[in-house]
Amino acid sequence: MHALQVRVHFSRFMTYDKNRDYSLDREEVKSALTEIRGSSIDDVDFEAAFKELDTDKSGTLDFYEYLVLNRLLLHNAGQAHLFKETRRFTTRGQISKACILQ
Repeated sequence: MHALQVRVHFSRFMTYDKNRDYSLDREEVKSALTEIRGSSIDDVDFEAAFKELDTDKSGTLDFYEYLVLNRLLLHNAGQAHLFKETRRFTTRGQISKACILQ
C-alpha cells in the first residue's frame, strides 16, 4: 500500500472515530457500515463480522483492523455473512462495488 493510500484510509478512519480515541467502538463501526451499505445491519450479522475483525479482542477496531475490514468488503472475503454479500455500497453519495474509501 502506498503512503497516499494509507493517508486516505486513515482520514476515512478518523471520520468514523467520533470520540477521537484512535479506535472504532461497536457503535462507530456499525454506523460506518450502515453508511457504507446504505441500509441497516442485522445485529447477528454485525456481531459475527465484528468478532472476526476484532483480532486482539479489545472490543474496538484499531487502524490495522479497519484496513482488514476494507479488504474483506472489497474482496467479499471473510467468514461472516456480511462480508460475503454481493451488493453495491455507497460512500458519500458515490457508488462502488464494495469499497469503503474512494
